[in-house]
Amino acid sequence: MRAIVGAVAIAAMVAGGSVSQAGAAGSFGADADTGTSSPSSLAASSVGGRDSLAFQGGTVGAAKKKSGKKDTAKGSSKRAARFVIKKSVSTLAAGHGMKLSVKRPYLRGGSAKQRKVVNAAIAKRVEAAKKYVLDWHNGCYDPNNENSGPAELRVFVLSADVYQGRYASVLLDTMMISGCGGVSNQVPYSVNIDLRTRKAFKISRVLAYKSLLRTYNNAVIDRTIQAKNSSCVVDGSYYMELPKNGRRWAVSSKGVTVAYGRYAIAAGACGTVSARASWKLLAKPSDVRGKPVVRTYVKEIKRYPGASSSYDPKWMGGYLIVTQRGNMVWVNWGDLAASGGNSVGKLRGKEIMSGGSDGYLGIKKNSTWKVKGGKAIPAGSGFHEATKSDLAKMKESYVVPKAVM
Repeated sequence: MRAIVGAVAIAAMVAGGSVSQAGAAGSFGADADTGTSSPSSLAASSVGGRDSLAFQGGTVGAAKKKSGKKDTAKGSSKRAARFVIKKSVSTLAAGHGMKLSVKRPYLRGGSAKQRKVVNAAIAKRVEAAKKYVLDWHNGCYDPNNENSGPAELRVFVLSADVYQGRYASVLLDTMMISGCGGVSNQVPYSVNIDLRTRKAFKISRVLAYKSLLRTYNNAVIDRTIQAKNSSCVVDGSYYMELPKNGRRWAVSSKGVTVAYGRYAIAAGACGTVSARASWKLLAKPSDVRGKPVVRTYVKEIKRYPGASSSYDPKWMGGYLIVTQRGNMVWVNWGDLAASGGNSVGKLRGKEIMSGGSDGYLGIKKNSTWKVKGGKAIPAGSGFHEATKSDLAKMKESYVVPKAVM
């Protein structure tokens, strides 16, 4: 199995800076943990002479319920909660004029309270974007500049779904055009609300997100971003942990969609960079069930001739320490007298799916492993399950099998 969770450089999100052509007083931030954008603190900044927008925290701008009572996912409506997308085109007379082209999801079905909270949260994001563009336009508009014109806001839907009939999740992209000599920007933002509580939910509600599996899921998403945007994102130096550092996300029945704003991880010509990571490889909470089970396999264990002190390993030979918990498999591998590595995969039927560290577009069967009786075992590679004697030799070589998930 090829390793997928090696060390990946984490790039910091651009934050702060000065405004070259914008005098924007508006704000448009995002809650980093929930992936829910809010109009709290979006600052225009200049990076390498290019205008950019930096996210700086925030809260969910949804209506609050004081009683603390929870709704069922479907509420009192006869129809399940779902999103419908409507497009509107209009022109605002405010300032020097502003063109609007908005594709906006509306929650339908569910209870009236659920619709009110979700639709209000989405509307608040759109209104915050309008205000930001108008403030930006009014601060930079020059009537003597022949290239100056009306401001413009375009809103696109990257993802909109009610996942598992409960989690209302929306990811939008905004194209903001200042009307000041062709200066523009793109910023994704999201709304993620649990319909039962009518409050924002964290990514850990839908993804296995503790310890090694947190690293694993982040790596899967990162590799997907690279593979599906290969002309813009060329290596792992842009890796950012979800949901920190400004990455926006939304969940659907097809997977988790993530997005970065313009200039965050790629050249401005690439605009917003987004991709959807499939559930075929992502680890969900339901994939990590029960207690971890550890199995150890060894191959050709012999005395290590290079041992010269009590600190040296006494034995040499290959080993595989397999931790399996539900559908997730973690393998620590190496030689008793040398270094090793690790890799993670996910069981699907009789196969183990894994992605290489060089990126992937699809999910591939790992031919060096097979599944028998629900167990991940080496396939025809000369390994056998370790005996008590083998385990004792491993201990003498300072390799002790233990669960890692």
